[in-house]
Amino acid sequence: MNCGGLDCESSTRNPTKVIFCFGGLLTALICYGVFQERIMTTPYGAEKEMFQATLLLVCYNRLSTVLVSASFVVFFGESLKPVGPLRNYAAVSFANIAATACQFEALKYVSFLVQTLVKTGKLFPVMIWGTIMLKKKYKFRDYAAAVAILLGVTIFLLTGEVTARSQRIVPTLRYGYASTGALLLILHLGFDGFASTFQDKLFHSHQMSSFQQSLHVTLWSSLLSFLGLLLKGELLPAVSFVLRHPDILVDMTLLSIAATSSQMLISYTIKSYGAILFATVQTTRQFLSILISCILFKHAVTIGQAFGTALVFAALMYRAYKHEGRTSKDGFKDSEAQIDKCREDEARREGKAYEEGDTGTSKASLKNPASPQSDAPRDLGPSTLGKRRRIGMFCTCVHDLCPR
Repeated sequence: MNCGGLDCESSTRNPTKVIFCFGGLLTALICYGVFQERIMTTPYGAEKEMFQATLLLVCYNRLSTVLVSASFVVFFGESLKPVGPLRNYAAVSFANIAATACQFEALKYVSFLVQTLVKTGKLFPVMIWGTIMLKKKYKFRDYAAAVAILLGVTIFLLTGEVTARSQRIVPTLRYGYASTGALLLILHLGFDGFASTFQDKLFHSHQMSSFQQSLHVTLWSSLLSFLGLLLKGELLPAVSFVLRHPDILVDMTLLSIAATSSQMLISYTIKSYGAILFATVQTTRQFLSILISCILFKHAVTIGQAFGTALVFAALMYRAYKHEGRTSKDGFKDSEAQIDKCREDEARREGKAYEEGDTGTSKASLKNPASPQSDAPRDLGPSTLGKRRRIGMFCTCVHDLCPR
């Protein structure tokens, strides 16, 4: 059965596919970070011009995702029409654009190391928005991990250089630059947390696949970011910059490829192997991104900053481990509901009636009034039931975990 472009039968856990997911996703995410830092912190041309039009970068990135998402929607035979209200897509898109723009702008004031570590603190706003919008309840270990991450980030900020290299020319202004960068990153976390939580709510309130949602959210993001370029008067200067320095177009294209491919790999990884493998990749990627950034862009790290970084990643790994344990025990019912919602949606599209069984495992049957032989309940079998929890996690996790 196809659940919004996803086969509800999870793929077999073979080593080659695990290596492909881990290695491919790790490579894509690291490349995303490298090209992001290169575009925003490296001067172009003999004149040493810095790229300033962050909205052009956002627009270019989102247009790439629109093309890929539309291709998948058509390939899986899904509807190109929006399922939810347009205002909901617009709200998510606005928050997404604001989060991404703040992230890119922050690199003008603080180092990539600071940006990467502070972004690990998105757990706080996600928990806050989840409590407000979705009435979620979090366990003590979630709050403990969030506090440990906050402590590690604070130690990093207080024990070494945090400003961007381009802003270190005037030492007396470093505090102002660092404060501006910190404010932008706080805004990034707030907008990103809202976008992730609202997308989660959108998934649960309307029957749509991740590709359908991605298509319409990024389509709105493209339109809004283009409108922002026009209103700020940045479109012509940005195009002029690209024409003067065509090599930036290569970097922008590679950044978009890395972002889009990582999104597809995230989808496949969570669907096939659950969130634990992705969480491991994500944590490893953040650590390696900092290490590679230090090598390529020659960032210096103090002992205190190294300790703060280690504390952050220890908290992330602990939370990932505990989260998988909780999912294995408690996530089965949610996954059952997600699969049944997929079946109900498929039945509705095919003009069939959907009936829930009376068994404790909530078995579903699809009944076609014109076909009496189809009245028998459809048992998915123990192998499918044992893997269902990974599918249920997919729709609610994938957009929260994608690079912005």
